[in-house]
Amino acid sequence: MFKALLIVDVTLDFCEDGKLPVEGGNTVASRIQHHLVVHGYEYKTIAVSQCWHPDDINFEHFSKTPDYVNTWPMHGIENTRGALVHPVIDQELTVYHLHQTEYFKKGQTSSAYSAFEGFSDSMNILPDDLNGEGDVILNLEGNGIGLNDWFQFHQIQSVDVVGIATEFCLRASVLDSIRLGYKTTVFPYMCAGINLESSTIAWTEMMNAGANINNDIST
Repeated sequence: MFKALLIVDVTLDFCEDGKLPVEGGNTVASRIQHHLVVHGYEYKTIAVSQCWHPDDINFEHFSKTPDYVNTWPMHGIENTRGALVHPVIDQELTVYHLHQTEYFKKGQTSSAYSAFEGFSDSMNILPDDLNGEGDVILNLEGNGIGLNDWFQFHQIQSVDVVGIATEFCLRASVLDSIRLGYKTTVFPYMCAGINLESSTIAWTEMMNAGANINNDIST
């Protein structure tokens, strides 16, 4: 059974000193880096999602008076430092796992909480087509392959999920992973939420949907 690691939105804007910081973000990044050192080669592919929003305060996801449920301060703006993957993780992936790793950008045209709404920039890395008709499957904007198609191409059956923030992008990604038929395991030790109450609700929802919650901090 082939297994993938999905790292959800561990970007600089969601870590301490970012535009929309989640407490513990830097710690999560360090723990993921350690996990990659110990377990990275167990994964057939490592998928990394990034918010990649337009620089437009009128974009549906943003507001000058955000409610922090459906609207947010501007963050994850395309081609800015805040949208970049935390350097502790990115360096580990670049040096030791480059051949396994693919980055998926999401949120260019909609809020896109789930990593499965993201698309890769890479169009030319697949040795064969995915749809049997000689063309790589593209998104509506004509560039990149979607995360689910990427997993299908690599014959992934099991997905380990880590990242930020528990109540939003992590939760949405886990629920989509389960819905799409992957055996899905989440590691709370390598996740960070906005607050305890909303995180607890999210963990319960993920468990009820069928996620395996691995609380082993030694992983």
